[in-house]
Amino acid sequence: MTASMGLVFVDASIQGVDSLMQFADEACYTAKDAGRDRIQEYELGDTRMMERHGAMEWVTQLDKALEEDRLILNCQKIMPVGDSGLAEDTHYEILLTMQDEMGDIVAPTALINAAETYNKMGSIDRWVIENVLKWMSEHRSRLDDFGGFAINVSGHSLNEITFSDFVLEQFAETQAPTSKVCFEITETAAIANLDNAIDFMNRMRIIGCTFSLDDFGTGLSSYSYLRN
Repeated sequence: MTASMGLVFVDASIQGVDSLMQFADEACYTAKDAGRDRIQEYELGDTRMMERHGAMEWVTQLDKALEEDRLILNCQKIMPVGDSGLAEDTHYEILLTMQDEMGDIVAPTALINAAETYNKMGSIDRWVIENVLKWMSEHRSRLDDFGGFAINVSGHSLNEITFSDFVLEQFAETQAPTSKVCFEITETAAIANLDNAIDFMNRMRIIGCTFSLDDFGTGLSSYSYLRN
């Protein structure tokens, strides 16, 4: 066992218990990021601390956005090398953005980084899947115009025991056509969670979903992983 600790010097500049606990938490996570099994003192103005503070603020905004339904789904056409002109060959990838409290659109990069750091990706994946399938159910007449949607699934979700059951329940409730859904799994997430990824793929393939391996070649890729 190892221990990672965050240490904060308490003086008159600390603005209450909430700030004190937040600083300690940021210092503790910085200790973990630095390799664990160490004590990290909180230093105001430290670059790592500022990044961690920014991530924590993003997570707070994300939780409120989920509660207030301020996440926004967009889709981007996946362009083929050679266009056959057939509707069934036209696919779209689902992308996520968020409205802040002022109604402005927020770029997703910082949001996703914070969600991955603080284990919020499972909540995001569930929200996306629930809302995409709901849209498909409510717009069945438009589904003949394209081949389907690609939906990203994170490694955090693959590690959740109940995630597969949740997806199956959403398909059962919405009756969205499974053949129109392709799940994208990042290569690094698939390798890190290979057994879980294979189990999820097998369960979804039975009902008719397809899969793609995202970012192949950027990590420790090999054709044996691709074959699996």
